Amino acid sequence: YVSLAVGRFLRELFRRVVVEPVRWVYARVLTPVGHVVRDVVLRPAATAARAVGRAVRQSLASARLTLRQARADLRRVLV
Repeated sequence: YVSLAVGRFLRELFRRVVVEPVRWVYARVLTPVGHVVRDVVLRPAATAARAVGRAVRQSLASARLTLRQARADLRRVLV
């Protein structure tokens, strides 16, 4: 069967020319670069975002408390 042998040859050629280089680039280049990006960029950004979220929550809690106290003072004045 010539066609079966030709198909196997083309499959192997495709694997060696396309698949193996892509696997190598992914494993040797993209994965380490992704880890560096995660460690250098994304983790500090996430930490900063969490800090901003905490600050916003604290400021909203402070505003709620101030408003609550103002309403209580107003009630005391009116009653």
